[in-house]
Amino acid sequence: MPFNRTCRQCGRDYSSPGRTIRIYFCSAACWKASTKRQYLIDSVKAHGDSDECLLWPFSKTKEGYGKVGVGSDVLLVTRFAYETFVGPVGDKWVLHRCDNPACYSPRHMFLGTHEDNMADMTKKGRQAKTGKAHGETHPWSKLTQEQVDEIRRVYDRTKYHTGATDLARRFGVHPSTIRSIAAGRTWKEITDRACVRVQL
Repeated sequence: MPFNRTCRQCGRDYSSPGRTIRIYFCSAACWKASTKRQYLIDSVKAHGDSDECLLWPFSKTKEGYGKVGVGSDVLLVTRFAYETFVGPVGDKWVLHRCDNPACYSPRHMFLGTHEDNMADMTKKGRQAKTGKAHGETHPWSKLTQEQVDEIRRVYDRTKYHTGATDLARRFGVHPSTIRSIAAGRTWKEITDRACVRVQL
């Protein structure tokens, strides 16, 4: 006989058969989120008054922020930690004093608006890590300027040892990366005067 219950994690009403994790949680995702929430609470308390960053060891967004699933929603760990240990966030943003996305230490967080976040980003020079960084200075770059020059110099799709597949294996990237570099679709701001771009 099913029982009507309220999930301890997300607060949603659900029907439970009265056994296993569904006694307390509406889904396995909420049960997992609950265990991570408890980990967050325990680790922050254990961290005490330390000024060191407290880094989230589980799932993260592509920007590096910790995340936890609650039902069909995904919550940022920073917001979760702030609301648990400091207070309501409301329509504000949770910003970092340490500028470390994976950090969820409440001591390193403060509230602000979107405009505050953009101003903080500019002040700390964080925008240079993505949009204004080019070539080997970009944090996601796998190649150096010297390697790109070499690719553009030797690439020849008609030859086996200088084709995209072989060069990709040599430089540890995907063949499409080689073709894009050779055609000038990527690394546009970085040019080699000695190379002539080939037509693909």
